[in-house]
Amino acid sequence: MKLMQRLLLAACLSTAAIFNVSAEVQPLDKIVAVVDKDVIMQSQLDERLAMVRLQLRQKGSKVPPEHKLREQVTERLIVESIQMQMAERAGIKIDEKTLNDAMAKIASRNNLSLLEFKRVLEADGISYSKAREQIQRELTISRVRKRHVADRIRVTDQEIKNYLHSAQGKYQLSTDYRVAHILVPIPPQANKERVAISKELAEDIYRTLQKGKDFAQVAGAYTHEYQGVKAGDLGWRKADQLPSMFASVVPKMSVGNIAKPIRSNSGFHIIKLLAKKGEQNHLMTQYKVRHILIKPSQIRSEQQAKAIAERIYTRLKSGEDFAKLAKANSDDTGSALNGGSLNWINPDDMVPEFRNKVTATAKGTITPPFATKYGWHVMQVLDIRKKDVSSDIQKNVIRNTIRKQKYEEELQAWLRKIRDEAFVQVK
Repeated sequence: MKLMQRLLLAACLSTAAIFNVSAEVQPLDKIVAVVDKDVIMQSQLDERLAMVRLQLRQKGSKVPPEHKLREQVTERLIVESIQMQMAERAGIKIDEKTLNDAMAKIASRNNLSLLEFKRVLEADGISYSKAREQIQRELTISRVRKRHVADRIRVTDQEIKNYLHSAQGKYQLSTDYRVAHILVPIPPQANKERVAISKELAEDIYRTLQKGKDFAQVAGAYTHEYQGVKAGDLGWRKADQLPSMFASVVPKMSVGNIAKPIRSNSGFHIIKLLAKKGEQNHLMTQYKVRHILIKPSQIRSEQQAKAIAERIYTRLKSGEDFAKLAKANSDDTGSALNGGSLNWINPDDMVPEFRNKVTATAKGTITPPFATKYGWHVMQVLDIRKKDVSSDIQKNVIRNTIRKQKYEEELQAWLRKIRDEAFVQVK
């Protein structure tokens, strides 16, 4: 809302209060801060404070002292206002479909339908319309940050190489293990006979598992039958994050293996390696492809583009050279210069319609024209291969890590800059 509109609203509220003498006296909204051409009202601050307190309580976090929390939330609203004004000047808007999709995704992440999500919000004292308004605000700010910060970040091959050779990089790329665990305890000050009982129970569990019984079901059965037996999934961990008694055993195990009971001061442990990542090769099917693209345009309708593609397909089937026709006709200027060649491509790098057609086409085959969002394609699969892309995956992981680090650093610097450059008056 523009500054003048906010001031008029505040004035109207004041006038209404003066003349409505018979009505119950209500506290007046007031301006908390002026931010360039916008204002932050007390009602906005109160709503955000309530939302932040609720989020902190749900996370089990300690709520800061009231004056400190109010100061922090006010500052956050100021910086948000600056970004929202930048969005308005740039014409950045979130359409209804994008907002509806975002609300549905949030509900889905919480295993709720949209209606259930609405009910949960209202049970927590948050109106759905206010939550929707806040999500729209966050999406708008995200687009502003993307334009001014994220899109300007570049990660060089040298930065990736340096990171790969650093201690941090090597650690990040080291193997992760997911381990399930059953503990048969030994009571404190247990005598030899009691230790022997625990050992026999652990070996009995191990023998049962070796017969192919499901680990979780066996763990649950023994946990229920014998008081003190504990079981659980330790989640994903690096070798040095595993309990010390497992650290020398787990790296030698294959996925699905169950280790013999391991003795510790607390009892006997049976572990199963559920999965590991970061060590195995990643083989991917790649396709060597060339195509000719005919795009619809202001002077060429969809049907005309299709007709041109069909004529090119007929000429190819009659034996004309693919590369020459691509150079002369393809609207994909990047590949046209190379005779239509896209070289080796991964399925994940293609749009769905193109990927589905490529993966269903035999080597050497030229496809009849088919459409994607880019236009009409005539395509040929020249070759198919399996390639170990472990190195590429590692580089992408590192690239994303470096990008996130740069983004956080540059975002904070940018936020300080726009805050310093704005006119802000806190009332």
